[in-house]
Amino acid sequence: MMKKNKKKIIVEGRSDKIFLDALLSFLNIKEKYDVTQSGKGNKCEITNKRKIRLLIEDAFDDGYEEVIIVIDKETQLKCGVNYDCILELKDEYRKMMNIPKNVKIVVVDREIECWYVVWNDELKNYYKDCISQAFKIYKINQKSKITLAQRAVRDMEKILKYNGRNRSFEYFLNIL
Repeated sequence: MMKKNKKKIIVEGRSDKIFLDALLSFLNIKEKYDVTQSGKGNKCEITNKRKIRLLIEDAFDDGYEEVIIVIDKETQLKCGVNYDCILELKDEYRKMMNIPKNVKIVVVDREIECWYVVWNDELKNYYKDCISQAFKIYKINQKSKITLAQRAVRDMEKILKYNGRNRSFEYFLNIL
């Protein structure tokens, strides 16, 4: 089935998909996008070259006009290597995964969960360990990223109001 005028967004996991589906719905543009997680269930396959290439090829074969891949800055491409520069990670990911130039790559500053708490004044400049801070803010004890994403969705208006506090979130919104 052709997906004319639609874009495919590939994300790491289920919680990312929940959040982005809700974000796109909130912005009233969900009909223009399909969000797909890289793996099945709770398995992240964002660094599985074969899997990502297949998702990209299938998207273009199905007629999507554009593919966007969203990865965390914390993504490990090489064992023990952390990237300080988002552009360096983006370039290395494109090269290692053999991603075509017509595919956009968005690198989230730290992890997508940092986007959930941009509205919190105490955390506006706090990027280390965003996930544990988000669990505290949303009063979640069981450390489930799925539950965290579902709670963050309730604050979508606040999250969007303060999107400028996180450059990667602001960039993502600008390319939609």
